[in-house]
Amino acid sequence: MRITSLFEYHYNDKLIAATKWVYTINHQAALTVEVEVLLDDSLPPMPRIGLQAAVPAPRSNEQERMRVTWQGLGPFENYPDRKAAARFGEHSLSIADLQTHYIFPTDNGLRSDCKQLDISGLRVNGQFCFSVSEYGQAQLDTAKHTSDLMPQDCVFVYIDHAHMGVGGDDSWSPSTHKAFLIEEKCYRYSVTFCAKV
Repeated sequence: MRITSLFEYHYNDKLIAATKWVYTINHQAALTVEVEVLLDDSLPPMPRIGLQAAVPAPRSNEQERMRVTWQGLGPFENYPDRKAAARFGEHSLSIADLQTHYIFPTDNGLRSDCKQLDISGLRVNGQFCFSVSEYGQAQLDTAKHTSDLMPQDCVFVYIDHAHMGVGGDDSWSPSTHKAFLIEEKCYRYSVTFCAKV
């Protein structure tokens, strides 16, 4: 079975982005998602290009037992411009251990150059970066302090085809080097979701 969805994003009556999503389900119930992203030339560099999924949150007595296993760079947080010390291999951590607790709530915990991810009976295959969080992006954007963050009824799984670097070499120049900005205006990627057996 194949389903195609087209989305357009407008700002001030101008088309600024368009995406095409092709969902293919095979006879083994694996779902392949192929995505094409077209961005208007007027847009600044994007922070990330990817998708978001969710899995049920573990019950409180299962939290430490719910592990995330991946084949990619790790075991610690690494970004496109901060991955020289990370090692490629198979890694496994609890959801809590995937987080990096910064002073101010922010997106965190990215793992780069991944080929496979297993979480809560779900397997993802492809070429991607990922992060997993008990907190949604909207909550991270509005929280002023870590005490403002409350786990939700799902765990958010961010699968990124491209992710900008974090920069931070010094405090007086533009933070992210040009090589680690997402400046292209067309992206194509695919990932496959299936049940872990």
